[in-house]
Amino acid sequence: MSAPFITDFGYLADTPAALEVISGSYTSPPGMDTYLAELLDVMAMPDSIRALGPLSLTINPEENRKAWNSQSAKTAGKPTCPSFSHYKAAALDSSLNEIDTLLRSLPLTVGFSPKAWQIITDVEILKKPGVYHVDKMRLIQLMSPEFQINNKLVGKSILAHAEKGKALLSDQHGSRKGHTAINTCLSK
Repeated sequence: MSAPFITDFGYLADTPAALEVISGSYTSPPGMDTYLAELLDVMAMPDSIRALGPLSLTINPEENRKAWNSQSAKTAGKPTCPSFSHYKAAALDSSLNEIDTLLRSLPLTVGFSPKAWQIITDVEILKKPGVYHVDKMRLIQLMSPEFQINNKLVGKSILAHAEKGKALLSDQHGSRKGHTAINTCLSK
């Protein structure tokens, strides 16, 4: 990253210029890469999404319980955190479920990242038994179960919001109800 982009956006894109890009009012300064300027022009929020208003990421205790119950207890998480089965069990108790709901909601509503969520363990697993070539292995990342379930919530919420605002291309099939990603190549 270099000037003038870094001057306008910084490293976190938490500047007024970032809000201008979203609103569609950003004017690229002279010297900015042509392709970057074109990209920033098309990043304006569509009017259909703006009309829907802000995306709500609030979680209530019933949604929290349902989310944990839909998880497999065998799913691996970061080894230093409670496992998915711990959270599934806690969701069955109303008091523990309310506390967990609050703890899951805080990062989304206040806007911070808990320290436990910032460390991800990379693990290489074998695709074929006994084959240890790096290009023949699969990388998985183990993260805190709360972080995983919140990522799932955010992804589903953003996709549902975009669908409601008719902001998705017709050939976007992955992660959508009634669509399968394999159909993308068939429709081409």
